[in-house]
Amino acid sequence: MIAAGALITAPNAQEIVFCLLGAVMIAAAVLVVTPRQLVHAALWLVACFGASADLDSGNRAAAVVVALATAAVLVTVVVRGFRGWVLSTRSCSPRSCSPSGSTARPGW
Repeated sequence: MIAAGALITAPNAQEIVFCLLGAVMIAAAVLVVTPRQLVHAALWLVACFGASADLDSGNRAAAVVVALATAAVLVTVVVRGFRGWVLSTRSCSPRSCSPSGSTARPGW
């Protein structure tokens, strides 16, 4: 509830830009997870990062720590996920790699 006599001002340009960039980020974030094409999702992710460039809070040290921790988790997940997975090149004839292709992508 607004107190009696409180002055409500119109939003300034910075607040309008902030809201517009926030809307772009939300739309791009939704479009990152909904398309079936991986390249389209990556492009929307870039758009999401581009919209957040002006929303810097100045906590760069914390951002670096979070980015390094995220990279470490990503590397760990990928390495553990593909541990023991070997693609044999000996099963390929000079003209065809269908044996290894069917191993890598079962629907191939």
